[in-house]
Formats: sequence, C-alpha cells, structure tokens
Amino acid sequence: MRREAAKGTRPLGEPSVPDMTAKAIQILQKSPNGFFLYVHTNRVDYHHHRNEAKKALLGALELEEAVIEAVKRTNERDTLIIVTSPFSQMMKIAGFSDRGNDILASLNFKQPSASPLSRSTHGADDVGIYAQGPMSHLFHTVHEQHYIAHVMAYAACVGPYKSTARCNRKKH
Repeated sequence: MRREAAKGTRPLGEPSVPDMTAKAIQILQKSPNGFFLYVHTNRVDYHHHRNEAKKALLGALELEEAVIEAVKRTNERDTLIIVTSPFSQMMKIAGFSDRGNDILASLNFKQPSASPLSRSTHGADDVGIYAQGPMSHLFHTVHEQHYIAHVMAYAACVGPYKSTARCNRKKH
C-alpha cells in the first residue's frame, strides 16, 4: 500500500490506516466476547530509517487519525486503548533555527547527518505509553515492554488473570 506521504495519489479504493481501523472496529464489535485489535503503521519507522523527517511526521499523523477513529468508535468505559512504540528512533532535529524556517524542506528531503549511514538505527530512549479506558491507570511511569502485555491480559481477564477475584466478580 502507498505510504501516507503519497496521500492524494492513493489508488481508487485503497484505504488508509484510519479507514482500516474504523472498518475493523465495525466488524469486531459484532463479537459478544469483545475483541483485540492491533493497529500498526510502519511509516514512521520506515521514513526514520531513511532520514525523511517530513514523511515520518506524516506517518505519525496517520497513526493519530487511526487513534481518533478508535476513540470515536468505542466506549472508554469498556475499551482499553494503548498507544506506544516498540522502540525510539535516532533521528533528531536539533539546533537553533530561525523562526519561520522550514526545517522539513520539500517532501523527499533527507535530513543531514553528522555520522552518515546508509540507514539510521533504533535508539535506546524510553518511549511513551499512552492509555485510556479500563486499567489504563496501571500505565503510570516507565515500564518494561512485557508489562504492557500483562496489563492487557489483566484488563481483558484472559490468560493467567482469568481466575482472579476481579475477573470472577465481572462474570456475575
């Protein structure tokens, strides 16, 4: 599928990530047992690896639109929405540019590097975890990645958490 940077030239009928998110929720909401939906866009990562800041930002905006669709189409009382990233990126925009200076330049501009590589690498920075809905309060500080899966299982009363007192109360 085309990258978000090509928006506007998308072939007729090719959906965007927000379109696919909305449709997936519409279909999955028919399940009486609830559902799990994983929405992923590699556009941010893909363009970061190529030092294409403007395209990476467009990918981030596409993900934001998908999150907005998910929030609009679900109920915060019974839907846990988590937004995070598996890793950080090395591409940073630094310096003291004059106000009004377009630091993104044209769409295909590659940001310069002090240590040029053929592709950038992932960073070691902590990444944010943003959540709303049931059990979202369990995301409150820096967490290891595996913690996210445990919170999801606990919130959904599945796996090792399906027999907890909290989950048994929900059944009655």
